[in-house]
Amino acid sequence: MTLSSDDCEEPTYASESAAAIITMVFQHTENGAFHSQILECFMSLKRNVIKDVLSIIAYGPPSAKSPAAHLLFYYWPQLNPALSDRRGIHYKYCAMEFPAWPAILCQRKGCINEGNCQAVKMCINPALAIHSGDSPPPLYICSDCAQTLKKDHGGYMVDLLMPMPHVSSVCENKNCKSSQNIAVCTCFSIDCASFNSNRPIRYCSSCHERRHGSNGSINHIYHTSIIDIWSCSPELQRYLMDAIVSLLKEATPIGTKKDG
Repeated sequence: MTLSSDDCEEPTYASESAAAIITMVFQHTENGAFHSQILECFMSLKRNVIKDVLSIIAYGPPSAKSPAAHLLFYYWPQLNPALSDRRGIHYKYCAMEFPAWPAILCQRKGCINEGNCQAVKMCINPALAIHSGDSPPPLYICSDCAQTLKKDHGGYMVDLLMPMPHVSSVCENKNCKSSQNIAVCTCFSIDCASFNSNRPIRYCSSCHERRHGSNGSINHIYHTSIIDIWSCSPELQRYLMDAIVSLLKEATPIGTKKDG
């Protein structure tokens, strides 16, 4: 599945299908790495993915609600105040801990690292892909191969985002000087991710305003938590309330647990 971002704020058929695609992945595989991979993919392409996750919890099938609820609190930890004092939240699901989705290795034939190095670039030139193992594009290449091919194929190369091994609860900006360094935003744009080894980076409110405010990169794709439900759009308010009701229906009464 190949997806791309065109920086368009208007709803499109592709963006409006996000919840359905995520639901299918959650519903038909129990592999937590795939769950985090599909969600991070959409989080790098569109804003307000939290609305899609809440709609899955509110109206999705039972098999998709559970991973959606776990990942909601994983990628938006501010929704659970009990996690605010942790330095990072690792992905746990059904009492089991899953690793982050595996990074793609270099696929170029003749790679000096023998294909054992993480890919950092994606090349969409079909001719290069065919000459590198007779495989269809795109071709994923490591930094060493990217330097070798940059002169002739640099125009076809796109930076890759690495998986998030954990979600930091504090600002990851190395130059952060704020006394309130609790992370409130995750930026998936490569301009910011390049400061964090090409991984999505977490910012505190001060760094977020500096990077994405009126004087910053306003076109970056970033995700913030729900600070105040009353400041949300009516659609998001409805999804949030219906998600809470849906989870309450799935919950086991406390008295039942004690009796068991």
